[in-house]
Amino acid sequence: MRRGSTIHILATVLLAIIIGNSNTAAQHTDTLPAIAVNEKEIPVNAFRATYFNTPGEVLHTEVVPNPRHYREFTFGHWIGYLEFKEETVRSIEIFQGLNRSQVIINGETVWDQKGYSRSIPYTFSKGRHLVEVTFEQRHSPGFLISFNEKKQILNHNELAQQLQPLKPFDIHYCGTYKNNNPDGAITISFRADKKPSILFLNSYEGVIWDFDNQGLNHLKAVVVSSKKHGTAIVNLTKNMPIFYLKRLATSYSFIPVSKADFSSTFKITALQILSMTGQKPVSFSGKEQLS
Repeated sequence: MRRGSTIHILATVLLAIIIGNSNTAAQHTDTLPAIAVNEKEIPVNAFRATYFNTPGEVLHTEVVPNPRHYREFTFGHWIGYLEFKEETVRSIEIFQGLNRSQVIINGETVWDQKGYSRSIPYTFSKGRHLVEVTFEQRHSPGFLISFNEKKQILNHNELAQQLQPLKPFDIHYCGTYKNNNPDGAITISFRADKKPSILFLNSYEGVIWDFDNQGLNHLKAVVVSSKKHGTAIVNLTKNMPIFYLKRLATSYSFIPVSKADFSSTFKITALQILSMTGQKPVSFSGKEQLS
């Protein structure tokens, strides 16, 4: 492949790739116009995003860490290279509500569905892989795809067994329903009182928990739970244990404001944590939409 002259032009179902030279143009499809992307504009371990509405007016372009729907647009396209130093199994976490998306890796369609959220294992060989993601909004906004390390989902008893050898520790909790940050990330700044600690991170929709890696000397492990697919942990200290928990009640309110808030208050979640660890959380932070 010649560097500097290749343009990726996207056109089928939602989008497809035709590799050509110079300013080659592709035909419009029934649902989506063609988009020309110069190879020099394709980032590594990130995605070049293009957002537009029919009949193809480009609204915005930017580079983002993960494909995510957060702007006012009908169609979205993301393209980037994922690079691996060795053969790696990743979990493609897809949260899309009732909308439609497509994932293409090295020209092969590995996902093309509407109305599902799913976790797909995929083995990347050593080297660089061209990844494309397309999105078509057919319902309310809500879309996130992340490429995470393959993870094992634990039930409550299994998590209790994993945490037992780490005792003693304090438990800290942070919860949200969703977030509206442009890159889909919530920054975690952990500041505990020099006591061994376990941090529970909990959400309803898929979010990206982004650690600033300060004050983590006393953090023993992170427990993550999410109702929907698409949740990821990034920039956490290497070798930090991460446990993925199934079905932790989503809590983002400490005290209910109205009758409708009772199901999302902290009491139910705190009791679940107590049953698994034998102790209650010592701190709470949460909001329906964290930023």
